[in-house]
Amino acid sequence: MAAAQLASALACKYAVTGDEAMKREALQVLDRAAGMRHENQEPFDYYVRRIRHRLDTHEIITRAEFDRRFPDQAPKKGN
Repeated sequence: MAAAQLASALACKYAVTGDEAMKREALQVLDRAAGMRHENQEPFDYYVRRIRHRLDTHEIITRAEFDRRFPDQAPKKGN
């Protein structure tokens, strides 16, 4: 999960600066994180979707706002 958190930080930097190098690095770290085994895969996949949204839109939104906009993307209750 630490790699995904790093990717999230890089995605934030990209969203704010528009620096394509930050986006490339975020995607590389995200790919590495996705290749690792995750105990709770569904919450991890959800986190990845939130990071990709940031990279695609240059928009930094809270988890609550992401859930409001994309209710079908949230992990199932209990995860």
